[in-house]
Amino acid sequence: MLKSLFTVVFSFLFISLNFAQIKKTSTPNWVEIQTYASEPNIDLDEVTQGTLILLYDQQTQVDSEENYFKVVTKITENVGIQEASSINISFDPSYQNLSFHEIDIIRNGQTISKLNSSEFQTIRQELDAENYIYDGSLSAVTHISDVRVGDIIAYSFTRKGYNPIHKNYFAEYYNLDNSHPIGKINIKINSKNKLEVKSFKNQLKFKETFNNNKYTYSLLEENISATHFEDNTPSWFLDANFIEIGNYKSWENLIDWGVQLFKVKDNLSTSLLKKIKEIDKENNTKGQKIEATLRFVQDEVRYLGLENGISAYKPSSPNKVYNQRFGDCKDKSLLLVTMLNQMNIEAYPVLVSTYLKKTVTNLLPNPAHFNHCVVKVIDGNEGERWYDPTITNQGGTFNKVVFPDYRFGLVLKKGNKGFEEIFPFAENTIDITDNYILEEVGKGAILKITSVYSEAEADNIRFYFKNNSIINIQKEFEKFYSDYHANIKSLGKPEYTDNLKTNTFTINETYKIDSIWQPSYMENQIGVDFTPYTITNVLSMPSKIERETPFELSYPITRSHTINVELPEEWNVDEDNFNLSSPNIFYDFDVLYNKSKNILTLKHLLKIQKDFVSVAEFPAFYNDLKKLDSELNYNISYNIGGSSTSTGSALKYLGIFVFICFLIFFTWLAFKLYHYDVTPKIESYYQENKPIGGWLILIGIGLCISPIRVFMDLLNTEVYLNGDWLVYFGGADFSFSIGLLLIIETIFNAAVLVFLPLIILLFIKKRSSFPKVYAIFLIVYFVFIVADSFIATALTGVNSLTSVEENQLIKSFISTGIIIPYLLLSERVKETFIKRYQ
Repeated sequence: MLKSLFTVVFSFLFISLNFAQIKKTSTPNWVEIQTYASEPNIDLDEVTQGTLILLYDQQTQVDSEENYFKVVTKITENVGIQEASSINISFDPSYQNLSFHEIDIIRNGQTISKLNSSEFQTIRQELDAENYIYDGSLSAVTHISDVRVGDIIAYSFTRKGYNPIHKNYFAEYYNLDNSHPIGKINIKINSKNKLEVKSFKNQLKFKETFNNNKYTYSLLEENISATHFEDNTPSWFLDANFIEIGNYKSWENLIDWGVQLFKVKDNLSTSLLKKIKEIDKENNTKGQKIEATLRFVQDEVRYLGLENGISAYKPSSPNKVYNQRFGDCKDKSLLLVTMLNQMNIEAYPVLVSTYLKKTVTNLLPNPAHFNHCVVKVIDGNEGERWYDPTITNQGGTFNKVVFPDYRFGLVLKKGNKGFEEIFPFAENTIDITDNYILEEVGKGAILKITSVYSEAEADNIRFYFKNNSIINIQKEFEKFYSDYHANIKSLGKPEYTDNLKTNTFTINETYKIDSIWQPSYMENQIGVDFTPYTITNVLSMPSKIERETPFELSYPITRSHTINVELPEEWNVDEDNFNLSSPNIFYDFDVLYNKSKNILTLKHLLKIQKDFVSVAEFPAFYNDLKKLDSELNYNISYNIGGSSTSTGSALKYLGIFVFICFLIFFTWLAFKLYHYDVTPKIESYYQENKPIGGWLILIGIGLCISPIRVFMDLLNTEVYLNGDWLVYFGGADFSFSIGLLLIIETIFNAAVLVFLPLIILLFIKKRSSFPKVYAIFLIVYFVFIVADSFIATALTGVNSLTSVEENQLIKSFISTGIIIPYLLLSERVKETFIKRYQ
């Protein structure tokens, strides 16, 4: 609701020179003027984009069809001037008038009027033009001159007039959560008739009063914090203070309204009747007639929506749509229904919400909840079929045409009282077979790929091929596979077969890969990774295990990915199976090996079981994804000395896992340490926000270099990152003492990798805790490397340190001896690092 009032539209299609629909009037006498605080009690750290909304006021007179709005915005940063100084209000000129009451700048307590109707432009904006929908709405646009940081911009206006298609019905909804903090929100609705009200989240509610023969519904909230929304939350989940109000008594009430809208009153034209008779004569069964009619409406009547005024809800006549050969979803749906009805096939328009899905059944009746129209058909066997006439180039017979997962529909049939649930039947499978023919070890390979797309996936890839040239497709495919094999080149254009009856689309590709073998993390070893990209493209690892809202999944889909590897020689492969089954996903992975043909086969199968993961299920789902992620990538490796392996030693992988666990543990500790606060002693002569300078610059450079140096040392040592530290600990050549020392070194290296970035962050943020934390870190680091060096020397029987080790200890001693006193005693350090944790 708020976003549409504060977003500046940058692209427009048509510009009109006159703005006769805009009037300059005084504020209506029925409006209750709202005050606001110029310094509201909100967290200023939540303010974004340089603007703070001080007041959002919306007042409605239902009976006179008037909506009053007032918005007051304070500019806190220069980046907010652009947005706050541009006013853009949309309206539909076919039934609405727009009146502005004020556009003011409040600066230093003085009000400067900027309302000048001659400076307005009417601009025709089409925000959904890329989807071929044109609603005919206009925007009143003006740009305020001489706006400065610290100014308060206040403007108010009234839109008068409701879409006449609603007759005496009124319905509105308010989303009162926003990504910006708001000083004050005021909502007020006056109506002579009682209205139905429904709240979600139940934190904000309307207050109802009855005076002077009218009902008033009001809501007043101050100092509203910004709302932060989680990623991957399903669109149907209303994680907001959402309030509805209206006078539709029931869904049956709305269905009856819709039935009247979709009633065809004109006699069908001669040309349309001729087309219907042609389809009726050429097809014998009802199923064939349904399929032929659907194909005609989908593929020969293009999608184009001209939805200004009542056309936003009322469909055009079938005669008009047939003759012009274009229409929007409701136009095409009514044409399909009319043609089928004429052939004595029962069919009805259906209103659906592509984003609310199941949630729409819990809302109050409101036509605005529906953004799409489809068709329900009863075939000859009394079976229910659902079709979306806006989708083009669909395959499958009439009883196998894929219908999107809209979940619930409002069938516009007289006597219906509510929603009908629509169950998706398709699995939408992509079946990939990768055949690798490896040349001799260390060389390249030939890759042959066969991809079979079914149901909705076939519809999607068919659309892609029809809209792109084969040459461009070849380049796009080659670019896609280059993410997995750097030296890959297509050996020809992709060949495809399209079977419309079975709705399968098959693609065959061939590639040449130079140098498919890559150096391994193990010394003197090379390897090849095989990744089921169709599965990795579907599942992504969430960033954290804690969650407050459901997690959306792509549904319904099935992915089957088989990788056959023709090896150049006999290989050491352990056949294996991994299986994961949960309420949300099913995954099966098989490792097979044909010794007689030297063929390694990796079979992956993934099915998404439902469209979302609940909050209660999410921790288990997160852990399942971690397990699955560890199995997806399969590696074969070859010792340059001459032996082949599959995935390596179990102890080595356990060592990697334990090292990662240490990293996670120290990350948690670092997070706790980040909250550690030190109260600085601030002298009166300290410079405010003193910049980092002097010797601190050298310390900062050294700090930034340190993580790189430490990580490079670990890469050169390898024993910790590749898990070999645990192999050595379990080896016969090593004593328990050496193994224990390796464990301690592993823990210490994991700690250093985590805490160095933390210290850098404290340094950059000039936190008061930085000097103390960094000093302790330097002391611990120096003590450890000294102790570790001498213990290792003693355990291995070496009499003395190497010259490199001695130089490292000397440098560490000198730098520690200089930096620590500077950190703890320098006045510049004390004056610079004074920021507290907020």
